Amino acid sequence: MALELTDWVLQVSRRAIASARPDLSPQEQSLLFVEIHYGRELADRLRSNLKSRKGS
Repeated sequence: MALELTDWVLQVSRRAIASARPDLSPQEQSLLFVEIHYGRELADRLRSNLKSRKGS
């Protein structure tokens, strides 16, 4: 039951972000999700990591 509730909350959060920020790419929406739920520092580190992967 707890897993189902967690899954539902994550889905609702992602849909709310997509609805509020349709101008962002799916990747940027995911990064915004990380920023909202886990903090800007982690989102910035993830963003940097993703950029370095693209450059490789």
